[in-house]
Amino acid sequence: MFLVGLVHDRPANAHMRKSVIILLVCVLILAIGCWLAAVRLSDRKTDNLISPTVTMEPVKVGLVGSPSARFAGEYFASQGGLYAQRGLDVSFGSSTSQEILAKVISGEYQFGLLSADALIKAKAGGRPLTAVFVTYRVCPVAFFIRPGSGIATAADFVNRKIGVNDDERLPFRSAMRRAGVAAGAWQEVPRGDSFAPFLNGDYDVLVGWVSDAYRLGQADGSPYVTITAADLGVQNMTDVIVTTEDFLKRQPEIIRGFVVATQEGWQKSFEETNQAVQYVHHFQADATAEGTTTELQALHPFIQPNVGSVIGESSFVDWRRSVEALDELDHFRQGIDVASLYDMSFLP
Repeated sequence: MFLVGLVHDRPANAHMRKSVIILLVCVLILAIGCWLAAVRLSDRKTDNLISPTVTMEPVKVGLVGSPSARFAGEYFASQGGLYAQRGLDVSFGSSTSQEILAKVISGEYQFGLLSADALIKAKAGGRPLTAVFVTYRVCPVAFFIRPGSGIATAADFVNRKIGVNDDERLPFRSAMRRAGVAAGAWQEVPRGDSFAPFLNGDYDVLVGWVSDAYRLGQADGSPYVTITAADLGVQNMTDVIVTTEDFLKRQPEIIRGFVVATQEGWQKSFEETNQAVQYVHHFQADATAEGTTTELQALHPFIQPNVGSVIGESSFVDWRRSVEALDELDHFRQGIDVASLYDMSFLP
């Protein structure tokens, strides 16, 4: 009887084991399904960068002049989602330095890009502005000389016509002083945004940026002689990002997000040049891949002069030299607290 009972129990035990196995498999399948759903949700959140429930903070930035690779870092941060990732809805306005100054102070712009000397003068005049980021720590201004003009050095600029705009005037004059050329020994004419007057021979020297070399070469293929202001010892920082002291106190997180994203935008522009080219083209319709790449290569050492240099940073020494350079040319005798000109604490 015992053997008969045992024989009858075996099928029952086997059936129970089979049921348990099926149950475990079902639980495992359910767990895997939940995990996959969580992964997909996480991916969607990553793709969107921010939660749709987060309120985007509108931020307006004033840029000097026409769109170009000069602003590649800001363009990358904008089009690449780096500003959006930090809850910032950034837009750009193109204005003159004086217009940017007025619009930042009025609150129409939250940030503006100015030269160091423009900020120093504004600060000395009682304007409550502070620099939070320095794009070009080394002066990117260059002097382009017409082939066959007989000009070889800055000392040869005497009695020559020089095409120069307001934003490049101080570094140009500072370079002339360092070259030993007496003030007023040359004739300055406004050059505007077009290279045509220079190409037509209306003046002998064009004061521009190092990144202008590509477009000049493309215009007529001439091998222009180039002297940089930095070669002559000029240390004038530019495209300094400024904001008001009030905004600095009220919105430190917006400033931090903007500064960090801008720094990352510049770093990625140098690391992912092909992508940077596309973003520059979004703002500058006539930009070419070759041109933008060449311009970025030319600008890089003026933004990041040494290996390991932190993009966007500046020091007390940098600002003191800028004040001293302004004093040399404009007899800038007004007392100013150099340390009050900048706040680099928002950089990572």
